[in-house]
Amino acid sequence: MNLTIGSLLDFTGLGLGFLFTILIFSYLLGDNPFFRLAIHIFIGVSAAYVALVTINNVLIPRLIIPLINGTKGERLLSLLLFIPSLFLLTKATPLRKAGNWSVAILVGIGGAAAVGGAITGTLFPQILGTIPSLHKRSTTFSSLMPPIEPIIGSGRILTQDPTRSQSLAIILDGIQPTGVTTLALDQNGLLPGLGAASDINPLLTVQVIESNTFLNLGTIIAPIGYARPGTPILRIQVNREDGRNFTREIKFGALTALPIELGEKVSLHLRPLHRFDVGMGGPGKSGKVNAVGGSLGIIIDARGRPLHFFQDQEKNWKRNETWIKTLLKYE
Repeated sequence: MNLTIGSLLDFTGLGLGFLFTILIFSYLLGDNPFFRLAIHIFIGVSAAYVALVTINNVLIPRLIIPLINGTKGERLLSLLLFIPSLFLLTKATPLRKAGNWSVAILVGIGGAAAVGGAITGTLFPQILGTIPSLHKRSTTFSSLMPPIEPIIGSGRILTQDPTRSQSLAIILDGIQPTGVTTLALDQNGLLPGLGAASDINPLLTVQVIESNTFLNLGTIIAPIGYARPGTPILRIQVNREDGRNFTREIKFGALTALPIELGEKVSLHLRPLHRFDVGMGGPGKSGKVNAVGGSLGIIIDARGRPLHFFQDQEKNWKRNETWIKTLLKYE
């Protein structure tokens, strides 16, 4: 079989891509030399690529060519840009202090660009997107988060918490999920890589999510509705695989954790009261759902959606301590 140079290069690129994909995903088995080798190669190739693009697309057309063939104004502008670049080179010599002013200019311009981009591209759109829903959030349930399965939390603020209870509390109070869903934790920071890989291989992303790669914090049951604190709003029957079962009555305002072991599979029969909605097809509708115990069991969040707080901050603190203690029992 005769291979042209083009097809040989395509085949080589495909093989290298497959090899480096395997090396990157070997991190799922833990930190190892193959993963570190792939990361170092990626960093080196990326740095070299950025340097070549900078030389070809910036330095040559914007600096070298105007200095040689440009008009007097273009030459003057290129010279003004070239002088700070020369002073940057002094940072690698004993005269490194001479390049401080060039670094200050770069940091100032870069900081201004980053802050401006964050304000106009991130903060303002988020603020403007929140304002229209304030009235709806106070009067209806239309602005609540729709059911999502699963919900995976990522970032140091979650993974570095002293207890899993605090990680769970941050996700519950911040996202306020509804219905029945699973909360998991990305302990190894894999979500950014999976997001990038999903465009190329969506099935791989699904397989990783369905594996045991992420820490299962627990199945969450969050009924939607309002009642007086202490009013029974949900009866839940838990059926284990060994035939044992038990029933709990959940009252409004409570945060309850059912003692289900990590990985244990159970069948739940949910019967909402007072027309509360648990995601079984509408207000007051009962149903069955299969669930798996997490590191904190199965959690029923009957505090209402959206969460309501007292004007007295001391009351909020005491109530929050009660909720945390409930979760800590199963830590």
